[in-house]
Amino acid sequence: MTYQLHDGDDSGVLIGSSTTQKVGFHGATPVVQQAAITSGADTTTEFTASINSIIAVLRAYGFIPNADA
Repeated sequence: MTYQLHDGDDSGVLIGSSTTQKVGFHGATPVVQQAAITSGADTTTEFTASINSIIAVLRAYGFIPNADA
């Protein structure tokens, strides 16, 4: 069975209307909006840190599993 989430018009659907409301996907524990991810100097270390931050956010919301899952 498939369920749809919509409000009947083309204005879109908002999930979590403030940064403090928690959201989770795929059975993950809901979390508040994650911190901004910034890139510092153009170094391998900074890029690696940015990618690791993106992975952590994806895991926090449940979009990808934890490494030990």
